[in-house]
Amino acid sequence: MLETAEEMDYVVNTAARNLRARASKTIGIVNPDMGNPFFGKLMTLEAQKAGYDTLVFDSWESQEQENRIIDKLIGYGVDAIVLSVISADQNYRPAYFERLALLNIPVILVDRELDIASCSGVYIDNLDCGLQAGRFLQEQQAQRVVVVVSGPDDSNVARKRVTGVSAALQGKIAHLDILYADFYMDVAWQVTTDYLNHQPIISRRRIIS
Repeated sequence: MLETAEEMDYVVNTAARNLRARASKTIGIVNPDMGNPFFGKLMTLEAQKAGYDTLVFDSWESQEQENRIIDKLIGYGVDAIVLSVISADQNYRPAYFERLALLNIPVILVDRELDIASCSGVYIDNLDCGLQAGRFLQEQQAQRVVVVVSGPDDSNVARKRVTGVSAALQGKIAHLDILYADFYMDVAWQVTTDYLNHQPIISRRRIIS
């Protein structure tokens, strides 16, 4: 039978087999910026080690795109979704969360924390990150420090990191400037270039002087 299948170039119908098994062995990964190697590479490799394929999508910080991707992943019958939402607001509540709960599709929130009981979460301790960065700079005996923060100044992520680094360096260095650069490398590059060229920067805020 196997020889006949090979002669006919038979290909397994994975979708049909998944319907019968009620498991796709596939995980959906959704993030606002897949340029981040953590999402684009590390998660995919870890899923493969566990015997899962991945469907990776970039929502490009768009709520419309995020909604469309979740609908698509539901249609694919994924076993779970690893999701970094587009919003840093802990009260962000798109309607698709209710659908996912009703369909019993587990959601693991990553990076941006939401207060949703039905979802698990893996988050970075941004306050501690800032503290560690500040302590490292102090160990280097730095006196004039410029920190380029990933995120706008109204982001919880940015706010906690700035609080941490400022607390670690307060009273221990001569000067600290904080530059806010959103979540994109090209923005960070431009903000940093403007700063070094002594051009006005809207997002610049002096913390210690």
